[in-house]
Amino acid sequence: DNIVRTFAKHPTGTSIRALTLVTLPTLLLYALNRDDEEYQELDSWEKDMNWMIPMGGWEFVKIPITVK
Repeated sequence: DNIVRTFAKHPTGTSIRALTLVTLPTLLLYALNRDDEEYQELDSWEKDMNWMIPMGGWEFVKIPITVK
């Protein structure tokens, strides 16, 4: 509900904010992780709910994906 109202009041600003804060980091991490075997073996729910930043080996930094 809040997202719809925000888009209705400020469509351009909200679109730019969504693009820069969610879409770009997601695309960059996709390019970084798409061929990583360790990343591919992680649980799907974990990859869907978090940005997984590889730190080498099996270590990943998890950053929850949230939109406010």
